[in-house]
Amino acid sequence: MFVRSILVIFGMAVLMGSWGGCRESISGGRQAVKVRGTVEFDGKPLELGEIMFVSDNQEHRAFSAQIQQGTYSALVEAGPYQVQITAMREVPGKFEELPGPDGTVKRWPAQEMYLPAKYNSRTELKVTIQPEAVDDVSFSLVP
Repeated sequence: MFVRSILVIFGMAVLMGSWGGCRESISGGRQAVKVRGTVEFDGKPLELGEIMFVSDNQEHRAFSAQIQQGTYSALVEAGPYQVQITAMREVPGKFEELPGPDGTVKRWPAQEMYLPAKYNSRTELKVTIQPEAVDDVSFSLVP
């Protein structure tokens, strides 16, 4: 079954992988710290999604990471951020006609953003990343 990619609200690089140490150099010689955490929605781990750290004061670029089985890990520069969390799911019985990889129009299962806007496009989530290691920046979201 074909699964479409998660909608990316802002064009940004996904920062994933295993990093050693607490601080790492990123582009331009700037320092970032390891941020890890969990994301739950309605008391259950968010199966698949994306978390984005968008600079609250425009001093830093945005950072993002994939959420898998309710956990994520990313390198993020220290500073204040708005946090946006997105997740998509299939809508049973609904389809969209979209071009396939070969250019022909095909029917694909429709998908919807199921997290409330207060967690993404109109986020109310804020966090300040400190310059030292951050062990846990977790979120428990409610419908």
